[in-house]
Amino acid sequence: MLGDVVSGGVAAELNYTDYCLIMTDNSFDALFAANRIGASVREKVKTYPLRLTRLIGNRTFKRNFIDKYIEVFPMPVLKVIPLIEDIRFFRVQLKLKTLFEMSDKNTSLEYICSYYLNIADQLLAMPKGVVPYSAQD
Repeated sequence: MLGDVVSGGVAAELNYTDYCLIMTDNSFDALFAANRIGASVREKVKTYPLRLTRLIGNRTFKRNFIDKYIEVFPMPVLKVIPLIEDIRFFRVQLKLKTLFEMSDKNTSLEYICSYYLNIADQLLAMPKGVVPYSAQD
């Protein structure tokens, strides 16, 4: 699910899921929204079987703000995906919408797809019902 608690876009959906994974970049604004999601999860775990699992750093070369954030709000970082300008360039040049469509047309982008596929593999490998981090812990 996409959204942030700042606009109320996630709060209701958290009632209907078992865990929450935060995907953010290294900017203050994105981590502010991540913090609001984390705070919402902390409250929801009191009445719902919800767990905050991991954080993914998305499209960033630096992770200084992410590292500061997880010092205060500890959680495992699943992966940090680098900022790769080829995505924007080929999206405009090839007039395609998804990364996987673009990599079909330009094989030089396959390495980028591997970052996202690795995340999916890691998430799917987690045993059902096993959550690596609990906001209650």
